[in-house]
Amino acid sequence: MKREKLLQAIEKVKPAVTQTSLTEQSNLILFDTRTVKSYNDEILIVNPIRTKIKGAVPANELISLLQKMKDDKIEVEQKKNEVEIKGETTKAVIKTSDTSFPEITTPKKWKNLQEDFIEGMKYCKFSVAEQGNVLSNVLLTKDRIISCDNYRITEFIMKKETFIKKKHLIPSSAISALISHKPIFFSSDKSWLFFRNEEGASLCIRKTNEKYPDIESILSEKIKGTKIKLPDELREGLQRTKILSDEDIVTGNRIVNINIRKNRLTCHGECAIGRIDETMKIDYKGKDISFAIVPDFLNEILGRTQNMTVGDSSLKFKIKNLVHIIQLIV
Repeated sequence: MKREKLLQAIEKVKPAVTQTSLTEQSNLILFDTRTVKSYNDEILIVNPIRTKIKGAVPANELISLLQKMKDDKIEVEQKKNEVEIKGETTKAVIKTSDTSFPEITTPKKWKNLQEDFIEGMKYCKFSVAEQGNVLSNVLLTKDRIISCDNYRITEFIMKKETFIKKKHLIPSSAISALISHKPIFFSSDKSWLFFRNEEGASLCIRKTNEKYPDIESILSEKIKGTKIKLPDELREGLQRTKILSDEDIVTGNRIVNINIRKNRLTCHGECAIGRIDETMKIDYKGKDISFAIVPDFLNEILGRTQNMTVGDSSLKFKIKNLVHIIQLIV
């Protein structure tokens, strides 16, 4: 079989490979002659590929082997509890185990996901809370994708409704895998959410029974305040400030602090090795404003609008399909 085909199939399930030694499935992928699977207690990825392998094999070692082999075509054979992978100059034997993954029945009915679904997930991933909080999930409801961390709220409005009958929660730990999966179809049952991509691979996310707070009522409230236009040079300033900005432990995002005073805006970054300030002019004469934000996220917004509404206790960015609210720091 083609080495690259096998490697690509394995790499597509890699996001669900667990590295912790506390689980039975640690560093394992499972072949059943028709698919390859990975599982980490929260998500399971199933990718179709026909092989002569049946059983679980070490993921990292198999991926490294296939990456370093030079052969375009390889022979893959299984003899009892060993898989033999052979090229012109390389012959490797990897042992299999009987480790099992959850049995999941693939849905027969699927809904089309909106083309802008992934775009919305990318925006909302910046506003999730720490693990152990229901707000560490992203909410899918009707035509909306919503996230909140008790300080920021992001709402993305898709072109059409997809999640009509039920609300669904996507844990923050599954967001990166979901985005890289690039799904175009969706389905669900009592225990799992299913996302299938163009290649026929399925990402299965275990459902949670947690109840998401009524964030939608906050989003429906009108924020009265002053509209200000952020400076053109802010985007470049953010990129420089980001270099010396501390990284959020939970999300891995760098955070910058924005301070707006009379006719002056300052971006401040600080981390263990230093600090940085970027100062620029702005047409503003109201009360002092301070807030923290992910620079990459603010850059995305500035690419679509430079207008920001300053309320008594919060800021609001609003464009056609995106709303972002930030609680002001007093």
